[in-house]
Amino acid sequence: MPRSTQPNRGRTEPALNRLLSVAEVSEIISVSPKLIRDWISAGLLPAFRLGPNTRLMRVRSQDLEAFIEQHIRKDDVRKPNGQS
Repeated sequence: MPRSTQPNRGRTEPALNRLLSVAEVSEIISVSPKLIRDWISAGLLPAFRLGPNTRLMRVRSQDLEAFIEQHIRKDDVRKPNGQS
């Protein structure tokens, strides 16, 4: 049976393409939304705004996975890059 060429309607996006809110990211790694925003402001966690003049930000799931691999240690989640 040939594959459909229609868009992926009604299905969830693959995990690598998901866009996560600051609240979702904070829940996933168990830190406060403020800390997530601080990491975004510091350039440690890539994110983008949803349109001009808006506070709504999203983080790509693959960027979060890379951030976790690169910065978060099991013993101290609040010290990316070995900061004290």
